[in-house]
Amino acid sequence: MASSATLTKSRSRVSALHTTITNVNLGTYATGGVTVTPLQLGLSSVDFAIITTQSTTGATASNSIHYFYNPQTLKVKAYTSGSSSEVPSATDLSAVTLQFVSFGA
Repeated sequence: MASSATLTKSRSRVSALHTTITNVNLGTYATGGVTVTPLQLGLSSVDFAIITTQSTTGATASNSIHYFYNPQTLKVKAYTSGSSSEVPSATDLSAVTLQFVSFGA
């Protein structure tokens, strides 16, 4: 399942750096990460993103998984807490809503 995103806020400053806040649901995890595009985040390119767990329902424990966004690959990777092990492929993360604070153009 592809990721889905809902833009919640967008701010633009006089400089070329734009900031957006977007709620993202990764759906089912795939080995190597789930693609989240700059367009989904309300930007044309992403320089950096901070991810926090916004909400979680069901059996998925939000504090047991850590999320990292790589703007070069456009992938969100998920790792189990306390290790550098990637979350197994086909893990259902649809109960977790992530909040991205993204910086870019």
